[in-house]
Amino acid sequence: MGAGLKETFERLWQEHFPGAELPICCWHADAPGDAEAVKPATGHRCVIADLARVRRGASLAFDAAAVSCFGGRKCFGFPVEMGEDFPYFLSYGIPGKLEGERYKKTPSSSANGSRPPGRSPPRPGLS
Repeated sequence: MGAGLKETFERLWQEHFPGAELPICCWHADAPGDAEAVKPATGHRCVIADLARVRRGASLAFDAAAVSCFGGRKCFGFPVEMGEDFPYFLSYGIPGKLEGERYKKTPSSSANGSRPPGRSPPRPGLS
């Protein structure tokens, strides 16, 4: 983000939302620019932990290899396979089979079709 735009945004944010934390902004780009490229995940790592660093002021760039959790891949726009149990994952889970995240009250309230499929292309050679 250009310095002038950043300063203007921060000034207006404080004017209209005094004391509120700045929002976390995400966008797609062909290159990370000045942001730190997040290293590929080894095993499962929730992207929310990485966003804590962003909240503290770091600029991070994620590609498909850096995001190992299903929800993060889906929300960041990377291609994912939607399993039939996904609505249960978002809600209360399936006892003995799948732990739920409890973001939604019921599986039916998670509406599979409410979000378009992933569209962010991975870097060449990554999936």
